[in-house]
Amino acid sequence: MFKEIFTRLIRHLPSRLVHRDPLPGAQQTVNAAVPPSLSAHCLKMAVMPE
Repeated sequence: MFKEIFTRLIRHLPSRLVHRDPLPGAQQTVNAAVPPSLSAHCLKMAVMPE
């Protein structure tokens, strides 16, 4: 399912952008540092009522 969504998203992008800036994979994101501003925003969004 992810591959289908990804294919639809990149369909209209120039190939040079897709090849130059690929989406990060699991190996790159596991140890990536999360900026404090982003983590604070995510925590605020998590406690918001629906």
